Amino acid sequence: LRARLGIPAGVPVIGSVARYGAVKNLALLVRAFAHVRARHPDARLVLVGEGPERAALAALAADLGLVDAVTLAGVLA
Repeated sequence: LRARLGIPAGVPVIGSVARYGAVKNLALLVRAFAHVRARHPDARLVLVGEGPERAALAALAADLGLVDAVTLAGVLA
């Protein structure tokens, strides 16, 4: 899965599997990850799922300068 997502071996990964909906508050996770990334610059966040908040999560990751570290993986099969 790391290879499929372009994440090198040994890189720390935080992940969540959830519907991208407001009730899940994944935006809070993305904001918290910004603090993790400040201490661990190679860390990655992988969000697996789909939902109406996808565009907002992508925009938040971009606003926080995390485009290279946050993967919105969609539904993995």
